[in-house]
Amino acid sequence: MKITRVLNIEDTISKHVNICRSLGKCGIPNNLIEHATTALDGLAMIEKAIQEEKPYDLLVLDMYFPMAPRERMTQSGLYVLEELKNKNINIP
Repeated sequence: MKITRVLNIEDTISKHVNICRSLGKCGIPNNLIEHATTALDGLAMIEKAIQEEKPYDLLVLDMYFPMAPRERMTQSGLYVLEELKNKNINIP
């Protein structure tokens, strides 16, 4: 499978940069990597990409964001995965 579009959902810019470097070492250039800083923004980007018929080929998720425990329920990679599962959206 050729990777043409990646979404990294990560709130820490330095971690995002490191992920981009790692993906670059795997042959995925930075211009293919998009970035969201919250789970909700990432989900919106995923839904928009699907509506535009340009879905992401790969998601990289931050598992936990530094939020209050109550907010963490909607601000984690696990939340993103659950939402995608509930909407029958499959992205590696």
